[in-house]
Amino acid sequence: MNSMDKKDIKIKLQEAIGAYIMLHEAGGRLRKAKGEKSAEEKKKNAEAQNTKKDYADVQRAFKRLGGPSMVDIMVMIGISDDKVGTNRSLFRKKVLQKKNKDTGSYYQFSDEELDKVRAAIDSQK
Repeated sequence: MNSMDKKDIKIKLQEAIGAYIMLHEAGGRLRKAKGEKSAEEKKKNAEAQNTKKDYADVQRAFKRLGGPSMVDIMVMIGISDDKVGTNRSLFRKKVLQKKNKDTGSYYQFSDEELDKVRAAIDSQK
């Protein structure tokens, strides 16, 4: 390689690094504009997921003799009963608020899901 080739490579490399930095900064602004959460906000959400919501009423409804079945309520709120049983398993974990072994957080219903579950249970009474 002669000295001219090294200069060309150096210039191209500097241009590429500059373009990368601009794209990275633009991506950060774009994420903020879209409402994506920062690392700090994600940490706060993870901590919030570590606390259990109180929906003992839902849990008691399923334990009650003659109460609704989890699968019936799951289907009533719009979650399909798949052949493999993945949806049933996830729904049961949410009802019982099992701890996720991978993340340490609890499986829980969102506020919207919880409202639907309560409404479906009430319609079964």
